[in-house]
Amino acid sequence: MSRKKTIFATIYHLCLFINILILETLLYCVAEHTLEISLQDPQITEEWIPSFSPFKIANGVKDLFSLTILSNEATLTEEGSFVTEFNVDGMLFQVYRLSNNGYRYKISNPKEPETWCSLFTNEDFSEGKAFLKGANWLKHYSLNNFLMLMYGFSSATKETLLFHSSVIEKDNKGYLFLGKSGTGKSTHSRLWLENIPDTSLLNDDNPVIRIIDGKAFVYGSPWSGKTPCYKNRKVEIGGIVRLKQYPANIIERQTGVKAYAALLPSISNMIWDKRVSHSISDTISSLASICQVFQLQCLPNAEAAELCFNTLSK
Repeated sequence: MSRKKTIFATIYHLCLFINILILETLLYCVAEHTLEISLQDPQITEEWIPSFSPFKIANGVKDLFSLTILSNEATLTEEGSFVTEFNVDGMLFQVYRLSNNGYRYKISNPKEPETWCSLFTNEDFSEGKAFLKGANWLKHYSLNNFLMLMYGFSSATKETLLFHSSVIEKDNKGYLFLGKSGTGKSTHSRLWLENIPDTSLLNDDNPVIRIIDGKAFVYGSPWSGKTPCYKNRKVEIGGIVRLKQYPANIIERQTGVKAYAALLPSISNMIWDKRVSHSISDTISSLASICQVFQLQCLPNAEAAELCFNTLSK
């Protein structure tokens, strides 16, 4: 073979290798932050994340994070130093600190501890690599959670919070309902939809809140729990309400430390990481000072929704 043919053959095989290395790169804009997902594993396609479809963009500049889904885990070899572990939805999450000051997250089913999905990040969560293995349901679950982790912690220094709440929109204002799991956030939203005219559901589990030029806005997101509500929409926050089950309907304004304490449990945090933890704390403090925050002790009835709306809309 001539030298020229050898060069052409080398270039051809290099192009084939690159195409295998990254099959597809997808761009999404969530709450006016742009993120990038690169697919290397041919089994993982954009159909795996249908809730992201309303947020897909044709072009743009990534300003939040890039996540690459690897086709093998050969490059993910460092164990890291154990930090903590916790359970979510019956799944085991384990966190390790890496030598580059980034993190390794492992998600596994406690019933099958030998199979897990891994996420490796750099220090500020702007770059991540993930390998998904095991049953398809575990891959889907892990991919969704890895994207949430990357979003929540890469945006922490940008006055952005991924909130655990249900959100109702009325008259171009967003009303957020917070509370422990089982408190009745979705139920209270439904009561607004049934009893307060011209209302709609913006998100039912994990909206995004941003503070921009001294104002607080809530956005729809690709994460809405069991309710398929994925709206690429932004409205100014009209009020935030922490719910508590009670045999009567009583609403009370929260200010200062009480307002901060009402908001804090609804944001995932990494208390072992000062950069993330301090940034989230600062944004919560700003949010508590900008927005009206209430505690609503209530029954699951129409009167509770009406009391809440009438109070917040004054």
